[in-house]
Amino acid sequence: MARDSQKTKFYKTERAIFTGLNGKYPIHFTTDRQVQAYVNKVTKSLEWKRLGGRQFVQVVHIRRDNQWARGWGNKVEIPPWARSKSVILHELCHGLTYDNGLLTEHHSPSFAFLFRKLIAWEFGDETRRQFDLAGEALGLKWNPDSRILKRLA
Repeated sequence: MARDSQKTKFYKTERAIFTGLNGKYPIHFTTDRQVQAYVNKVTKSLEWKRLGGRQFVQVVHIRRDNQWARGWGNKVEIPPWARSKSVILHELCHGLTYDNGLLTEHHSPSFAFLFRKLIAWEFGDETRRQFDLAGEALGLKWNPDSRILKRLA
């Protein structure tokens, strides 16, 4: 039997909580401008600042047929299928790990820790608890790097 990686466990947990019965993420925004406004809301929040995020993140316009959402540094690419708050937070979390000096921490326990903080901020503690329960069942880890704990102390 193949071993599930942290990345696979993270994606399975995320999908279990945020996708509907059809396996698709809910669409919260219809334009790049709306996505940028949401990104601005997140990156201006006290929680984002507390977690060590950059003040400005740019939404990069991408082709409609792009399959992947991406986040890096101070940019995110959000194709139409990914205009969901949870996907946008996921991509912003990639930049947040970079901002905390964790340049290779894609979907790592530190990434999962920061994502849990963002979903509690946006969706509430109950959604974060659901994420935790699903993650525990799948063996997802979210123990953060000491640099993050130091920042939050």
